Amino acid sequence: MRNDEIVHVLYVARGRLALSEYIARQAALNEVQQGVTRQDVPLLTWTLVTSQKAAFLAARQQAPGVAVVEFVQLKGRLAFCAQLAHRWPSARMIAVTNELLEKTTVSFERCIPLPMSPVMLQNAIGEMMRTGANGYLSQAGDVSLDLHNRTVITPRGEHHMTPKQCSLLHMLMERRNEVVSRLEIMQEIWQTNFLGDTRTLDVHIRWLRERIERDPSNPQYLLTVRGKGYRFRTE
Repeated sequence: MRNDEIVHVLYVARGRLALSEYIARQAALNEVQQGVTRQDVPLLTWTLVTSQKAAFLAARQQAPGVAVVEFVQLKGRLAFCAQLAHRWPSARMIAVTNELLEKTTVSFERCIPLPMSPVMLQNAIGEMMRTGANGYLSQAGDVSLDLHNRTVITPRGEHHMTPKQCSLLHMLMERRNEVVSRLEIMQEIWQTNFLGDTRTLDVHIRWLRERIERDPSNPQYLLTVRGKGYRFRTE
């Protein structure tokens, strides 16, 4: 990651905070910013929110490069983190919690305890920035996927994608040459087990083929495996 880049850090506090708590949390983040600024890392901008709704609104206004999420109850916040990761796949996650996160489906690059320590958060972010982005670009054959900007580059040109389109293509590319069932896709991308109507999935597959295939009617990459699902073929 280049030092002339600007990385947006979205900090999601554990819930409604009293005014004094909010001011204290903001002061702690200012302390983190001052400490990180002295390190050889990109410039950071910060947004502090206290609800999941506010987090999504802030992320739509400026895509997060890093999301720091405080946990009190795992279940609700894990579902939120999963949605955040689907919509902004390049966001790097830090959990602030005293709970064990070993068996979660969400990938956290760092975990620090509650209450948040400015020094520990500063160290965690500094280490992450120095190690570079995790999964920023994905490449499979002639297809390149830029997760941060949600663009795909193919022989047919460069195209911007919606969060769902980007997440679907990323899932298939990461599991290249493997059959991915329709149920797995619906569970992972749309968070549902319902298979009664998968027309939305069909539309997304057709859209992806129109962008990545030289001849969408005769796909070479995104193949249908009848009765099972789809396979992104590179061999």
